Amino acid sequence: MLNKSDTVTVGRAAVLLVVVASINALISNLFAIAYVFATPSDPTAGYALVRAVVLAVVLVVAVSRRSATAIVVSGLALTLAQAGDAVVGFHGGSLPTTIGPLVIALATLVCLIGFQRSLRSAAPHDEGGWGIDGHANTSADIVASARAALQGKR
Repeated sequence: MLNKSDTVTVGRAAVLLVVVASINALISNLFAIAYVFATPSDPTAGYALVRAVVLAVVLVVAVSRRSATAIVVSGLALTLAQAGDAVVGFHGGSLPTTIGPLVIALATLVCLIGFQRSLRSAAPHDEGGWGIDGHANTSADIVASARAALQGKR
């Protein structure tokens, strides 16, 4: 069940992350489809396509639910998949299959960081959090309460 406090309001950081993550997922799917058509008998092509489709579906569900946590997790998964593709390209000695995924992974990561920062700045917070009975207890309040409790028990 979706926690209402986890829902995302549409802001620039959210829109940018969704757009970049969608481009990331689209590129992954297009390359996987091309791989399947180029090598239909290679099972690795099918694995690549399944991975790309699943990541895209997870992103669509996260965005449709407007769940900040799910959007972050799907964006991170897309980032890690592209970073992994960049490592594979590097080990294969191919500059285009290293640089392309690396740029996409970094772009998605930068958007994820911006989105996380926008969530943090939008969240209600006081020094001591929500507190008890509407009072935001600071560290000094907690220490004073602890001291009073210890003195009363002696």
